[in-house]
Amino acid sequence: MTLEEFYAIITQFTAYLRDTKNYSIHTTRAYIADLEQCAKFWNMLQERSGKEIAFSSIIERYFSLLATKKNNKSTIARKISCFNTLERFAHCNGFHLNILVSRPYIAEKKPDYLSEQEIKHVLARSSEQNIPTKRPYRDQAIIEFFYSTGITCSELIEIRCGDILPLDEKKVLIKGKKNKSRVISFNDQVHKKLVDYLKERCPITHSQEYLFLNYRNEPLTTRSIQRICEMFSELVKSDTPITPHTLRHTCATHLAEKGANEQELQDQLGLSKVSVEKYIRLLSEKKKLCSKE
Repeated sequence: MTLEEFYAIITQFTAYLRDTKNYSIHTTRAYIADLEQCAKFWNMLQERSGKEIAFSSIIERYFSLLATKKNNKSTIARKISCFNTLERFAHCNGFHLNILVSRPYIAEKKPDYLSEQEIKHVLARSSEQNIPTKRPYRDQAIIEFFYSTGITCSELIEIRCGDILPLDEKKVLIKGKKNKSRVISFNDQVHKKLVDYLKERCPITHSQEYLFLNYRNEPLTTRSIQRICEMFSELVKSDTPITPHTLRHTCATHLAEKGANEQELQDQLGLSKVSVEKYIRLLSEKKKLCSKE
């Protein structure tokens, strides 16, 4: 494979991830960025040497470079997953890449979550009208939504107005990975925050408008959500940073503590049975570790 052919296959691969594999926009963007980074590295080496360099040599040198730059293992693992997916796609299109790299071992990370006292403190602060934001009702609704439903950041960003209407039913249609949808309920507190937010929000003109908007009335980005969470982290000064994932783990943990079974957690979080079992096991291990301390 030449560099020109590699650029061409990246374009085809983008459409494959989006239209055939139904990968999320975030995963697709990350995979394409990985491939473009490799292509730039390939182009730089060829310009320096003044001759064509084989793809197999580029891959070997590319991953060696990543290792020397001390990228964390999860980043390298994601890049390898990207190239393995590309290899399967390329094989179906007549290219045999023979990518001989293996994923590094990554220890399972115990989920971080807030105690009931900590989350009550966070939600109490979110109810104050003097929080340092120009969109208090929106930001309060987002924090309440994360904790009540346990959805991911990308799922929250993708919610359309029609997915929660009629609002009085207190249900939301969540579109997860690979176009898998689920309907989950939210509590009275979220309902109240959404009512307040919708009064502040620009008028809804059609059901496919995104629910949460920025000051330009455009959909929020992942980074915007992270900044909102960081603001609440500063307000409550918790040892556990407030992130969409932390709030998701907190929701799941508190549901499990209140007696939710594996199927209920699976339905709520949109996870596979294996993922839920793994989550419960890691949570149990973390609790044992905390009790010993």
